[in-house]
Amino acid sequence: MLLATMGAVFGFTGIIAGAFAAWVLRDSLSPDKLATLEMAIRFQMYHALALIGVTWLRERIGAAAIRAAGWCFVTGVFLFSGSRYVLLLTNDRWFTGLIPFGGFLLLAGWMLLFWGTLTTARREKGR
Repeated sequence: MLLATMGAVFGFTGIIAGAFAAWVLRDSLSPDKLATLEMAIRFQMYHALALIGVTWLRERIGAAAIRAAGWCFVTGVFLFSGSRYVLLLTNDRWFTGLIPFGGFLLLAGWMLLFWGTLTTARREKGR
């Protein structure tokens, strides 16, 4: 259930970040920075929904890879979207080094989700 809770938190904070971007930051950020912020928010929201799905799948099929996918999503959102938020708000370039690791974890999460569902489907087919 912790993964579903994180999904809800990411969804909630994603809506807040989107509203903040639309109403407060839209006139103060360059179009490039605004596009970067929108991408970070979009990725956060996609993975908020994915975490809800991961929780449902994990309860249904129980594969360890599904749980690992969820934690990759959580960590990936913090590193990918979170680093972009900090970078845009502080201009501290140190955080740019974390963005690729976050993207890698998001990709790893999707691969683990694929693997967990594939191996479960094979196991069920063999029954």
